[in-house]
Amino acid sequence: MSNRLDGIVHGPAAQAGQIDVMHIHASTASAAPIPWQLPPAPRAFTDRQDDRERLNHVLTGTRGDDADGGMAAGPVVIGLYGPTGIGKSALAVRWLHEQHDRLPDGQLHARFDTGGPVDAPDPDSVVSGFLLALGIAQYALPAEPDQGVALYRPPTVDRVLAVLLDDIGDAGEVAPSLPSGSGRWRL
Repeated sequence: MSNRLDGIVHGPAAQAGQIDVMHIHASTASAAPIPWQLPPAPRAFTDRQDDRERLNHVLTGTRGDDADGGMAAGPVVIGLYGPTGIGKSALAVRWLHEQHDRLPDGQLHARFDTGGPVDAPDPDSVVSGFLLALGIAQYALPAEPDQGVALYRPPTVDRVLAVLLDDIGDAGEVAPSLPSGSGRWRL
């Protein structure tokens, strides 16, 4: 008899000298958690109604006052840019809080430039954080970045969620954090 366990095992394992009959019963998995990672909406917020209406029009795929409340077909990627301190992040957070009912599967958030002595997160750690928020167990997180991105795609395929990537420096930071599927928002 040898004491050997082949393959990759996540979770408990049992060893036996001889098995005549085995019954495997899967536990009923609970529904995937719904992440709500946005920071609180800013309390002091001055107007920006025109900007919020433009965001609504992009989201719904409309160009005027004929918005029917539906969503645009396919993924929506929105970029807000401008000088530091004009309220891009505050606008994005405020607007996404207003869209809460349209996001039944949650909102993910990562800030790439912390603006302080703490190093900004790398894209791989952002993906790992998103995986944890989507219900992937810590022990199941892969060590290789490409495997993390591959593991991130399936749980986002059929979900309607927003991903707010704040203070990004370049497109290389963004690409791994984008979910797959056709009903996602990226801001």
